[in-house]
Amino acid sequence: MGTQTGRVAIVTGAAQGIGAAIVTRLVTEGCRVAAVDHDPAALERFALGFDAAVVKPIVADVSDEAQCRRYVDETVAAFGAVHLLANNAGILGNSAPLHEMDVADYDRVFAVNARGMWLGMREVLRRMLQQGTPGAIVNVASIGAWRINPKRIPYAASKAALMAITQGAAIDYGPHGIRINAVAPGMTDTPMSQIVDQTRHVGANAAILSRPIPRKARPEEIANLVAWLLSDEASYVTGSVQVIDGGAMPKW
Repeated sequence: MGTQTGRVAIVTGAAQGIGAAIVTRLVTEGCRVAAVDHDPAALERFALGFDAAVVKPIVADVSDEAQCRRYVDETVAAFGAVHLLANNAGILGNSAPLHEMDVADYDRVFAVNARGMWLGMREVLRRMLQQGTPGAIVNVASIGAWRINPKRIPYAASKAALMAITQGAAIDYGPHGIRINAVAPGMTDTPMSQIVDQTRHVGANAAILSRPIPRKARPEEIANLVAWLLSDEASYVTGSVQVIDGGAMPKW
């Protein structure tokens, strides 16, 4: 397609699921991509499917400040700049009612889902401002921030925080030509959703089948929306949270 030719993107949580689909889509758009993931083996397997001059795998824990700075620095060292960021890395955390939750588990979910997203944005925004070039950021949230699954309070709260940070940053950086949006997928056919399937309440499968599009999303469908938001076709879109859920959330 070539609509993003010459641009450099960073995608976190890139080794599988939605992240892998985003990398693949951006490569077809003409981007060079830094694929960031905490799992070295999974990332290496995924990156083997691409030209090393186009996709650079970088192992990093997005919740660690120094590692976030490093993955941005390595991206710029390899490709010369950074224009786009897809913050996709996220974890579910353990399933438990609030009174049984462990503080360490709660903190870990926020460290990856909210702090990790914030750190990635901060480092990329610093680089974009230094470059003096326009850019775009998309953060992957979830309808789980509104439609909360049982025993998943930290996950829901962390995704709600992600949306608030997205909208606040969009206000601050719009004047610099940097657009910042989020997508909120519903249930998507990924390894993470398989974990959710094992713990969801009775009737959850029936709920999926009863929605207007009666199935889970495919990762590629989420990636298509992310790629559009990162493109110039979405040049007047910022501060939005785009729901992509097959009609699961009521609309009025």
